Amino acid sequence: MGKFSYPWGRIESILEFIDVASEEHTVPIKEIVMSVPHGQMECKVYTSAFSGEVVFQVDTKIGQPYAGVAPKHYIEPGIEPTKDGVDGRVKVRVLSNGGDEARVSVPDGEILTVSADKVHEM
Repeated sequence: MGKFSYPWGRIESILEFIDVASEEHTVPIKEIVMSVPHGQMECKVYTSAFSGEVVFQVDTKIGQPYAGVAPKHYIEPGIEPTKDGVDGRVKVRVLSNGGDEARVSVPDGEILTVSADKVHEM
């Protein structure tokens, strides 16, 4: 394999390239790979047209309600959804939680900003 010439010098292998590039552009690993904790978000839970899923609704920080769909096993046990809605909790991934707001990824893939007091650890 031949040598490669780059602005920062000559490189003899891909491993040397990685070493040089990482020295030039250092990014802490914890900023690249982060664990996303799971939690539960308070919401209203409604029946769905399909037996294996529910509709959930939550008020967002922008002042508008958001309605989404989740598999039934994503709501807390013992909750029986109704067509009029019942108070419940749906499983979410907590992306950030601080101050008075939290950013969560809900089961249908949307990312919402909600009041932090609606999000709880599992």
